[in-house]
Amino acid sequence: MARPPFTVVDLERVASFFTTGGLVAVQSDGRDRDSIWSAIRARRVYGTSGDRILLWFDMLNAPEGVAAMGSEVHAGQSPRFRVRAVGAALGAGLGAFWLVGRLFV
Repeated sequence: MARPPFTVVDLERVASFFTTGGLVAVQSDGRDRDSIWSAIRARRVYGTSGDRILLWFDMLNAPEGVAAMGSEVHAGQSPRFRVRAVGAALGAGLGAFWLVGRLFV
C-alpha cells in the first residue's frame, strides 16, 4: 500500500522538530525529579526562545543577605543586582556575549 503524500499539517508537525522554539532553564540543586520540581516551585527558572544562555540573577542588598533569582523580597531601598550570564558564541545572533560577574546598580 502506498503512503499518502505529506499534507500541510504534516509538514508543520515535522518542521517543529527542526526549530528551537522556547526553552525553559531550571536552576536546581540536582538533576533528579525532586530537585527540578523544587526549583520550579521556588521560581528559579527562566526562559529563552533564542540563544541558549546560562543566567544567574541575584539581589545583593536583600534584608536577609543575597537573594537568589525567584526569591520574594520586600526591600525598603533600591535593589542592587549581580547578573552573570554566559552564552551566545560569536555568530550565534548576538555577537560575542560574555557577561560574567557584572554588577548592576
